[in-house]
Amino acid sequence: VLQLIQRREVVIICIFALTNEFTRGQIGTAELQNKATRLLHSLQKISLKTIEAISHWREQLTRPFPFMFQRLNYILKILADNHVVSSSPLNQVLPMSLYDFPLCSHLPTPELFHQQLQASQGLAAYPLQVSKPIPK
Repeated sequence: VLQLIQRREVVIICIFALTNEFTRGQIGTAELQNKATRLLHSLQKISLKTIEAISHWREQLTRPFPFMFQRLNYILKILADNHVVSSSPLNQVLPMSLYDFPLCSHLPTPELFHQQLQASQGLAAYPLQVSKPIPK
């Protein structure tokens, strides 16, 4: 679990660094969109793997304790990170709502550019949206 968390934290740092490059005018909109889409896809995959690993860890316990990382419930940290990313300048160029869609399931990813082929094979995925508000 800790290795996955460390990998996820690196992706978050890269997203913030990319956003800073854009706000300082070091990269253009097209480059930001290209790199950000790839980073968000990585964030989606690593976040899902992390949540699955935490879930597996919790199954081994006699009581459902939260997984704490640096004195924070890591699942809640994922939601807080998503809120910060969604409210960053990145959202002006690549509209997203990671608060409502914590696993980025509503974003197009490099692997999903062939949507027509997937739909014809019955493989279209539906966005996974949070059904109730998460307390801030």
